[in-house]
Amino acid sequence: MKKAILGVLLLSVACLIFMNSAKNAEVSSDMSGRVIDFLFNNWGIELSQFEVRKTAHFCIYAVLSGLLYAVISCFIKSGKAAVTASLILAGLYAATDELHQYFVPGRSCELRDWCIDLCGAVLGITIAWMIKKNR
Repeated sequence: MKKAILGVLLLSVACLIFMNSAKNAEVSSDMSGRVIDFLFNNWGIELSQFEVRKTAHFCIYAVLSGLLYAVISCFIKSGKAAVTASLILAGLYAATDELHQYFVPGRSCELRDWCIDLCGAVLGITIAWMIKKNR
């Protein structure tokens, strides 16, 4: 049951990433603007769309990769192998996500975003690994 729940959560986050990457630049910018207004401007915090979008990249890949590690570690008992597999798969998914954006009007394929995604993945995998190790 645990594997199924983790798998559904992982697929849900992967689909969320894909759906947001499929939005054209105008829709994506509008969505970021609404998030900024709701979460930050109401509190008097000034943030740019750039800051919010890059933070979102980092955070969503931390979540995705933490779930990815949790699923993979159910099948691969070696912690090092599970970490390695999770990082490789997260990096490949991030690369395909950036490639996907290349074909969406007004969006681009950015090496910087892939690096941010990968940094988020490292954090997510590290947190998931620490949780599993301390159980």
